[in-house]
Amino acid sequence: MENLKEKVNSMLWDYPLDKRVQIIEQIFNNSKVAFENKELALRAINSLTWYELLEILSIQEIYELLDDRILNRLFPKSRKNFYLDAKRLLSKYCLSVSR
Repeated sequence: MENLKEKVNSMLWDYPLDKRVQIIEQIFNNSKVAFENKELALRAINSLTWYELLEILSIQEIYELLDDRILNRLFPKSRKNFYLDAKRLLSKYCLSVSR
């Protein structure tokens, strides 16, 4: 977990230290609320591996996070395709919030 915290810390390199500490704490204590910030969510998806995301979020939360606004901004295209496929596969196992 410490290694993951270091990786999240480096993902937030351009934030002031006090803000970075606050965001890291929120990610590990209340990740669903932290990732309501779509810019932060996008940064996490672009910076962390699938398995690292699973350490922070549940499968249902990842599914809900992968909306079109996020998916359309992923780069490179291979990452976008990976998460499009992941969302398609997760849709078979996750209940939609709108149901």
